[in-house]
Amino acid sequence: ARLKDLVLMGGNINGRGNVTPSGEFNFYSDPEAAHIVLNSYKGVLIRAIPWEPCINELGISYDEWDKIMAIPTERGKFHAAILATSTENEKAEKTYSSQYHTCDPFALMVAIHSKIVLESEDVYATLELHGQTTRGQMVCDYG
Repeated sequence: ARLKDLVLMGGNINGRGNVTPSGEFNFYSDPEAAHIVLNSYKGVLIRAIPWEPCINELGISYDEWDKIMAIPTERGKFHAAILATSTENEKAEKTYSSQYHTCDPFALMVAIHSKIVLESEDVYATLELHGQTTRGQMVCDYG
């Protein structure tokens, strides 16, 4: 297989969700697809950037975020347009803290420059597909 490494943003490691009490948006939105990704790529290193580090450690001050959103290039304007609603909502609600939390770009950074990861753990992970309250939750085996 040509694919050797896969980086994704999705799941959670402590059962803390953002769309349900235990479901992170990306995995909750299509748990069957996430299950296939986590369980079908034998021999491929899958690095999941889970929800909790994104909200606990990876926030960007709103002042910095506003500077990023104001970059006047074509790509900058596109980026600002697609994130305008989520930025406004998070600012208004201060959902997680006084910082903006943009998770997907962190996965991109890891894919481009993996040395930015200061701490990681190798675990078996799968997805809960049938739980009435835990559907879409990533389940990790730390043993």
